Amino acid sequence: MRRAYRPCAEVVDHQQFFLADGDFAIDASFAPASVEPLDEGASMRVWWADNPVNGLTYGYGGLKLFRHSALREMGEAVDVLAALPGRIEFAQPPRGSRGSARAPSTRGRPVSASA
Repeated sequence: MRRAYRPCAEVVDHQQFFLADGDFAIDASFAPASVEPLDEGASMRVWWADNPVNGLTYGYGGLKLFRHSALREMGEAVDVLAALPGRIEFAQPPRGSRGSARAPSTRGRPVSASA
């Protein structure tokens, strides 16, 4: 994934950008303009996604908001989360929702975790 994500930083012209893996759908009602920018010191935010194989909901494979510089400065660790400088933010689904790659949450404050 590191080898796939890094070239994205080379072609974007914004300081922060969304990155979506090719194996899920994002609901048309998702409003990217309503998403708060990453906090200072955060490299990436990940939205929860539903795994159709096991029915679990978690951040792995969800929609991501990346800081351009974080991908350019990414280390050589195999795991992208371990390779990124700074904090990773995890956006929680709205209360009462299972969360879904089809409807990422733009509400509330994301929960932060150290990489």
